Formats: sequence, C-alpha cells, structure tokens
Amino acid sequence: HNGVWSMLEDSRGNIWLGTAGGGVCMYNGESFTHFTEKEGLTDNWVPSILEDSKGNIWFCTVFGGVNMHNPESFSHFTNKEGLSEQNILSILDDSNGNLWLGTHGGGVMMYNGDSIWSFTREQGFSSNYVHTMTKDSKGNLWFGTWGGGVIKYNGESLTNFTGKEGLLSNYIYSILEDSKGNIWIGTIRGGVSMYNGESLTNFTKKEGLSHNDIMTIFEDSKGNIWFGTFGGGVTKYNGESFIHFTEKEGLSHNKVYSIIEDTKGNIWFGTSGKGVCI
Repeated sequence: HNGVWSMLEDSRGNIWLGTAGGGVCMYNGESFTHFTEKEGLTDNWVPSILEDSKGNIWFCTVFGGVNMHNPESFSHFTNKEGLSEQNILSILDDSNGNLWLGTHGGGVMMYNGDSIWSFTREQGFSSNYVHTMTKDSKGNLWFGTWGGGVIKYNGESLTNFTGKEGLLSNYIYSILEDSKGNIWIGTIRGGVSMYNGESLTNFTKKEGLSHNDIMTIFEDSKGNIWFGTFGGGVTKYNGESFIHFTEKEGLSHNKVYSIIEDTKGNIWFGTSGKGVCI
C-alpha cells in the first residue's frame, strides 16, 4: 500500500512499514512480508509502530486497538481486553515496564503488564486526543495533543505548554528530543517550536521551513534534524540553515508522514501516496 504512516527498524535489522489501509510490511533487506487482517491484524490502518525491550513489535491501529507481534503470533489488545478507546495513534515504552497508548478521544492509557490505567481530561489532561509521545533523557514523558498543546509529565505532576507559553499552534503531531536535550515540537499550522529547558524558539516558513504543517521530526546520526511536512516535502536543519527536498529534488511525494535512518545510514521517507523513498 502506498500510504506509509509509520516506520521502524527493529533490533534484528528488519524495516517495518505501517500503512494507511494496507496493514504492515516487513522488509528484511531482500524481500517484503505482508501482515494484514488476513494474517491476524485487527485493523489495516497503522499510524505507529514500536519495538519493546523484549523485542516484541507493537502496532497501533485506528479501528482495532493495539496488536503485539512476536515471531510466532499476534496478540490483540482491544475493548475486550480493557481498552477504553480502540483508536490508538501513538505508543511509548517508558523503560519502567509500562506501555503508554495515546488515543483519539480517550486520552492516554498506561498498561503495566497486568492492568490498564486511563488519563483523560478528568485527570488534568488538556486534551483527550494524543497524537504523539516521547520520553526525554531526564525521564519526563511528553504528550502532543490535538487542540491542547503539549503536556509534560515528570512522574508526579503535569505541565502544559500552549499558545500562552509561546507555541504557535496547539495542534501537535510530533515531538522529538535531540542529542543535545532540546525538545522539538511539530505543529499543524504553526511550524516547529524548540524548547531548550527554559524558553521556546519558533521556526516557521519565515525562518526557512518548507511548510508549517509538521507531520514528523527525526534526528539522524550526524545530528541533522529532519522535518516531514504535509505538502512541503522534507526540510533538513543542520543547526544553521534549512535545506528542502521536494518532488523537484526526487522525493516521491510532498506529504511525508514518517522518517527513519537504518543501520547503514540510509534515510527512509514514508509518504502519503507514493510509498517509501530512500
């Protein structure tokens, strides 16, 4: 399927591609293996993929909760297993044995291996729509929401970053901590905000971005920050200047949903309608 929403290189060197309606493809360096509802997925729309500390691969789905794949079989986590919401947009392993699930309408769920806990607006979340999550090097969890800005959780309390604190948009699709400890926040309509621990710096088309709708943020092994946009291709930031890659430069599609770097140093771009570019 040509719409690639999510990508992951696992610890064994396989590349996993989560698609918009075509299930999951695994590339082992030579051939592709497809996993769809026929092979045991609960749903063919896969916006996020994670490998946990035990080597299991987890797939978030839009209509079917979460699927866990080990080399032998699929395990399903849906309403039947206690999920309060089956539209799962993002997934995070916090390294403490907990899996966090960001949902479309049900806030965040935490699964500790035994039971599931929910965090919603009732618990102080600014939004029940959580598109992206990351854990920083200090152990804080960051949640990017649709309409409620960014939430930082230090294990005890929540801190909210919205337009009041300087974000140019409260609609967040991606969050990344770079190798220097800066938090990059990709927004819809407001470009990118970088938080250095003290203040926010905003980057938009005025500052050199190709587009103000940021779908994904990635740092490569050389320290370059890549921004995948919704219509402006990819922008690479080397700390000083912005370089654009669009269909003119050979990109297959200007809507880029996911970016990864494989162990050989190749950068993979997952696009909206024209598959993957390397």
